[in-house]
Amino acid sequence: MSAEDHVAVETMLINVDTDIESIPYTAPPSEEGADFSHKGGEYEVFQGLAQQMADLSEFHYVDPCTCGDCINVQNANWDLQMEGLVRAYLDYRT
Repeated sequence: MSAEDHVAVETMLINVDTDIESIPYTAPPSEEGADFSHKGGEYEVFQGLAQQMADLSEFHYVDPCTCGDCINVQNANWDLQMEGLVRAYLDYRT
């Protein structure tokens, strides 16, 4: 995106009362879909950059859930519905 287009986008954001100073770490328009691979090493560089930005902004998000926790929650939700699903399926098949 050209510099002129960046200025136009910034002006549009300001016109709709978006505080562009409060989102300093967002990717510029049209560059938000950058591709990072584990093989090429870009991911590690990105992780380092993300950590540096978190340190500067003093904002750290830590997700206490593990993948296993998420699976357990999904299984519990399915267990709550299973009896009704089985009954509906058996009624459908008869």
